[in-house]
Amino acid sequence: MQHAPWPVPASSPRLRALAAALVLACTAARVEAVEFKVVHEFDFTQGGQPSGGVAIGPHRSLYGATLLGGSDRMGVLFMLSHAGGFRVLHDFHGGADGAYSNGGVMVDAQSNVFGTTSDGGAAGVGTLFQWNPHEGYRRLFAMSPVGGGGAHPRAAPVEAPGGLLYGTTLAGGDAACNCGTVYRYDTGAQALQTLHAFDAEHGSTPVAPLALVDGTLYGTLSDGGPLGGGSPFTLGIDGSAFNPIATPDRGAFTSGLAPDAAGGWWGVTEGGGTYGAGAIYRIDAAGVYTSVYAFQGKDDGGGPTGTLLVGRDGFIYGTAQGGGRHVRGTVFRFDPATGTLLTLHAFNGLDGAYPAAGVVQDDEGALYGTTPYGGKLGEGTVFRVRP
Repeated sequence: MQHAPWPVPASSPRLRALAAALVLACTAARVEAVEFKVVHEFDFTQGGQPSGGVAIGPHRSLYGATLLGGSDRMGVLFMLSHAGGFRVLHDFHGGADGAYSNGGVMVDAQSNVFGTTSDGGAAGVGTLFQWNPHEGYRRLFAMSPVGGGGAHPRAAPVEAPGGLLYGTTLAGGDAACNCGTVYRYDTGAQALQTLHAFDAEHGSTPVAPLALVDGTLYGTLSDGGPLGGGSPFTLGIDGSAFNPIATPDRGAFTSGLAPDAAGGWWGVTEGGGTYGAGAIYRIDAAGVYTSVYAFQGKDDGGGPTGTLLVGRDGFIYGTAQGGGRHVRGTVFRFDPATGTLLTLHAFNGLDGAYPAAGVVQDDEGALYGTTPYGGKLGEGTVFRVRP
């Protein structure tokens, strides 16, 4: 099964609109030659279209999931060793097992891999799952639209002490709104609780993973709110003190938040900004929002949706779905000190296309990520960049 020539995902109207405006024009954005390598190409038989990113586990192995492909064409959970060996850990079968995992995974210190499927389960609205080397795959919980955690989770959970997992669903919660939830799952008690149900007035439809620092959850809403494009928010781990953060930007908040050493948080908007192609923003420790870079949708990329990474070197790393020299997305580095953006790699289709998730960094400084399209087989890639 091959996509040619790496079409813009039909499910992303914002990206389609961005791509329509992108012509191969020159811009002042800097482009630097770095070491880039495709470390795995998906073939659909063993998974296809990894729309979530990867997580680094023990021995620098990479773990992730694909939206499609596998034995039942409903996605797979996979591991890629540091030496390059690829292994399918689980084929999603649909029904009670779950289907279509499109939000990446989380790996804890005990080699437990946690993730979600957006469909399947008893109610057909998604599951929360776990895999480890000793027990294999186990479905932890089947979501339910009302009173059962919410519906259609699109992101992996985040771990807290005491065996607690926190996550979001893009739908469910309040039956009148169906605007999404924040949930908590207790791995010891094997019980899930809805902590917060969103509403259109204050923001709705979370699609990005949460972050947890000092007893507070940090996340984003992709829709609703005063400006209609969502906003970042904070929430207590007990479900109290929900606080949407005021922003002047109408761009959709489809990525998560990344903390920095000064108590601030970094994120991107998929649209908005001066040129309508997205922006990088920072929220300081006092909760003040500042847009710090506007994508032009040209060589600097456009339409970023992946959660940013604050690197060990202090630079901010991320991906853009569109733009770049070949109009198929980029990997970039942003310098907070100077406000300048450097394109590390522009995807050309054969080496991947339209990255939707952010990157992770290993202990040697290498960056790893995924593209859901492109590669020689057209089913997406896992890539490595050494800045």
